[in-house]
Amino acid sequence: MWYGARTICLAGIVRSPYDLVKYGVRTTLPRVSNTDFDPGPPGVGVLLRLAWQLHRDRMYEQLAAAGYPDVTSAQFALLRYPGVDGMRPSDAAELAGVSKQTVNDLLGELERGGYLERKPHPDDGRGRIVRLTPRGKRLQRTAVRIGHDTEAAWAAKIGPERITSLKETLERMIARASDPRTSESP
Repeated sequence: MWYGARTICLAGIVRSPYDLVKYGVRTTLPRVSNTDFDPGPPGVGVLLRLAWQLHRDRMYEQLAAAGYPDVTSAQFALLRYPGVDGMRPSDAAELAGVSKQTVNDLLGELERGGYLERKPHPDDGRGRIVRLTPRGKRLQRTAVRIGHDTEAAWAAKIGPERITSLKETLERMIARASDPRTSESP
């Protein structure tokens, strides 16, 4: 709900653009001085980003607690749906939204940790393909379980019917935006 300049109330999560809850602790970001910019009410993109950040942070925290403290948050980004097993490193870079150089560094770290191997691509002798090791597959299964647990925790807080409705709305938005028969863009 929007209450005026620089005041946002999102179920107690964000009270101003500089105030948010991270890991269950209220955090205040540094304020920008000498500005008269009023961002107005948060748009759907802002709300999606804030929800995603909370979801991601909770998942990462639980992954470390589940026995994977050596996996960094940057490496964890490579595990997001659908995962990197069977992908080329360039596709993994696109999935994670990072450069090819960065993804190769991250893949190297995960490889040294015993989570994956980079093998020759079966159809392209010059290319490489990412394959999860048994340890990497356990990590992936744990991440998926934690994702489901995190979703269940959200459902417990706001109600399973609201989570179902949110998922249906997001699926419709994604389908509509990617349908070539619709001329409008989101």
